[in-house]
Amino acid sequence: MIQYIQIFEDELRDRNYSENTISSYRSVLSQFLADFDTEPEYISEKEIKIYLRNSKSQSLLKQRIGALKRFYQYVMKQPLKFKYIDYPRPEERLPEILSQAEVKRLFEACSNLKHLAILYIFYSTGMRKSELINLKITDIDSEQMIIRIEQGKGKKDRNVPLSEKTLKILRKYYRKYKPNYYLFNGQFSNQYSAESIRNFIKDYAEKAGIRKRVYPHLLRHCNATHLYESGTDLSVIQDLLGHRQIKTTKRYARMSIKRISAVVTPDNFI
Repeated sequence: MIQYIQIFEDELRDRNYSENTISSYRSVLSQFLADFDTEPEYISEKEIKIYLRNSKSQSLLKQRIGALKRFYQYVMKQPLKFKYIDYPRPEERLPEILSQAEVKRLFEACSNLKHLAILYIFYSTGMRKSELINLKITDIDSEQMIIRIEQGKGKKDRNVPLSEKTLKILRKYYRKYKPNYYLFNGQFSNQYSAESIRNFIKDYAEKAGIRKRVYPHLLRHCNATHLYESGTDLSVIQDLLGHRQIKTTKRYARMSIKRISAVVTPDNFI
């Protein structure tokens, strides 16, 4: 079974998949092969469907389909086993966006300069957590007032704006912490950990008295929604966030509380 996993990893790397995706797919395949404990070529389409149906969440189901579909296509050369297996319809759940006042309270609750610099980058640029962790000092271009994001999600490079406010915070942070290579070093490693970021954002949200669930990716949603509410064109927001399709960006119009609250309801005409 180990040889199948290694061949699959090699195939994914040859096709330029990210290390995060490779790690995720390796985990799925390892569990799949362990659960069946037989040669994968003899596992039927019906058995695969039953296995997928027993996924505990929609996200796990999507992950399993993505990994196993590619395994049977790239390694086993049996793509037809997934001809009639589709991804589940996406759930129409919208995150509960923070108001600008709540974002301000979150920032005011922050008592650590490094944490504050991270919050500013998240909110001002809409950057993903993995993109922030991989930021290098040289990615900050104060002459052109941009931050370069190299090989973000989908292996794409893009630029996001660097505000004067964020630059000021970053300069204070740099003078105090003197980071090495990566912009944000961890306590015992060269890169800050995703778990530490999640934890301190949650702590500051509680300290600020915010009852909504607050997590790193929510600040990306807040960035896009507040940009839309301030009049920024959706196509510009699409470029800043690195979305492949405009329909992904359009959901921020649906998240806008200001847009909904500005509607004149029919009872006003009575």
